[in-house]
Amino acid sequence: MLEVAVIGTPEFTLGFRLAGVDRIIEAGDRPDQQVEGVIKEAAIGIVIIEEQIFNRLSPPIQEDLQDIVRPTFVVLSTKASQDSLRRMIKKSIGVDLWEK
Repeated sequence: MLEVAVIGTPEFTLGFRLAGVDRIIEAGDRPDQQVEGVIKEAAIGIVIIEEQIFNRLSPPIQEDLQDIVRPTFVVLSTKASQDSLRRMIKKSIGVDLWEK
C-alpha cells in the first residue's frame, strides 16, 4: 500500500500528525531538495504540500509536480476554492466526485 506524505510548516503538519500520517516532512531552507527526495521514494503515492511551501519551489519543479502522476502532489491552502479541490481529487483518485 502506498503512503501519504505531508510537507509543510510545523503548524500545517500538526493536524496530519494527529490524524495518524507518519510521513511528515517539515519544510526547511531547501524545499526543492526535500521535494525531489520525496519523488524518488517508491513507497509514497500522495504528497500533500502546503501552498506557501509550493510557492517557494523553483518554477521548473512546480511545473513537474503538476505533471507527474506518481506521487500525486496535492497543494493545500486555507483559501482553496472548490474547483481547485475538485481538480486535485480527480487527479488523485481518478474520479470526479462532484459529477452527477
